[in-house]
Amino acid sequence: MPVQTEAAAGNGPSPRHASPLRAAAVLSLGFALFVSASIGLGLVIWRDPSNTSTQRTVGGSAGLPSAGGVGTDPVGYLDERTRTATIGPASLTMPGDPYVLSPHPMAVRGVLDLLFWAAAPVHTRYDGKQDWSSGVLLGRVAESDNAGDLQTEGRLAVHRLSQAIFAQRPTELKGMTWQQRTVDGQPAMLFSAQVHYSVDRLPSRYDTVTALLVRLDDGSLIMAASSVPNDAASDIARQARDALQTFTVR
Repeated sequence: MPVQTEAAAGNGPSPRHASPLRAAAVLSLGFALFVSASIGLGLVIWRDPSNTSTQRTVGGSAGLPSAGGVGTDPVGYLDERTRTATIGPASLTMPGDPYVLSPHPMAVRGVLDLLFWAAAPVHTRYDGKQDWSSGVLLGRVAESDNAGDLQTEGRLAVHRLSQAIFAQRPTELKGMTWQQRTVDGQPAMLFSAQVHYSVDRLPSRYDTVTALLVRLDDGSLIMAASSVPNDAASDIARQARDALQTFTVR
């Protein structure tokens, strides 16, 4: 699937190579959701070509959504030195090597309107061209219903994510569970499910998708999530699990 890029100032789109939320271009966020030449997603990648800093920002000043929908304060940024992604008051430290950061903020249409992503290949060039990866992300849920309860919205978001991140391949969501949590005093819920698929020449049979969702004071819904293939190395799976434990809200 082609990935479109848009300059923050509104330049015309230019084609890019795709990947999954399991891709290393992205959600695989494995997220095959969760940004190299892995499985393809229809993503919009926002970037500011003038920004050469190790801290990538996205927000009102770049012509993109700010935390309150107006203004110039950036809603999100990625510090590549510390590998910390931030959206509003929420932050997550991405796992280290072999996970590779995608340096630009992304979106999965209809699922996450802003996300930062890191991916680690589990099966390199499994079909001769693409990687199948484990992924970790921090994202903001698109079109979140402020009046909806966290359990209902979270289940819907995980379901949409599982459909979107596997390059539109047929998937079956199994064994979803959820538990009430808190993140720094904010109401949260932890979701887990297996996303089963069948892909030619791919040894993996399913990903375990884990998502921690928290409702911010402004009503927005933030998701920290991982998508890990069933046959990923134990160290890759551990790093994804540890990354979710760094999720904080200031």
